[in-house]
Amino acid sequence: SENRNPVKSLAWVTVLLLFPVGGIILYIFFGRSIKNTRMISRRNRRKLAELALPDAVQSSWDPYSREIRQQLMLARTLTGSTLLTARDVEIYTSGADKFEALLRDIASARRYINLQYYIFADDAIGTRIAEALMERARAGVKVRVIYDHIGSIKVKNSFFRRMREAGIEVYPFFRVVFPLLKPVTITAGVLTFISCWNDFITPLYILNDTRKWGMIISVYNFWGLYTSEWNLICAVIVLTLAPIMIVYILAQKYIIAGMTAGSVKG
Repeated sequence: SENRNPVKSLAWVTVLLLFPVGGIILYIFFGRSIKNTRMISRRNRRKLAELALPDAVQSSWDPYSREIRQQLMLARTLTGSTLLTARDVEIYTSGADKFEALLRDIASARRYINLQYYIFADDAIGTRIAEALMERARAGVKVRVIYDHIGSIKVKNSFFRRMREAGIEVYPFFRVVFPLLKPVTITAGVLTFISCWNDFITPLYILNDTRKWGMIISVYNFWGLYTSEWNLICAVIVLTLAPIMIVYILAQKYIIAGMTAGSVKG
């Protein structure tokens, strides 16, 4: 009922008869109309509705240009956080003064502490900060800490384990950021796989032994100046499409998630 044009229907019937397996895969992806297909699930629709900006936040974005507001909306869509304007900025030129101020701020926290540093060290200063954070966590304050694996590579696991045992949420930077980047990372991986899989010139120049040719370049074996074995050429083409289809089927959830998340504009 989707292909009402008899010419299209006859063409798809011919493809299905000649290439049963490959034809079904091609029909699933290219033969059906997706006009009425829901690209966003109900759950994702609810998530997008929850990201609607309050009037107070929307009004605070008015001084910015349209491009900056779009970037702010994209950041809110991907991370759930919004822009907070700083009203008081204090500049420190001494590390000792800075860490003393940090310890005072930690001791005065009553609701939550969100701390992110590239480098943590289990030295005297690092131990004082960890003890202050653990004291606040035991007092009922919500404490979250993000550190970098590379920057804190010399720190023993016991340093962070003690903070977790005290009730602090401690995570490496990669574990926090990578889930947010999963759609774009998988999409880039799929595009890279397709580019490498369809590469014809590079293996043709490098591989001199035809027995080592891949499936893409193996089509060249059935094509000549005086003869062409079309039955084998079509069979190889169908087989070469299978890995791409399988990779796309496995990764389409993340690709669509990245498309829908990045399409929300302010």
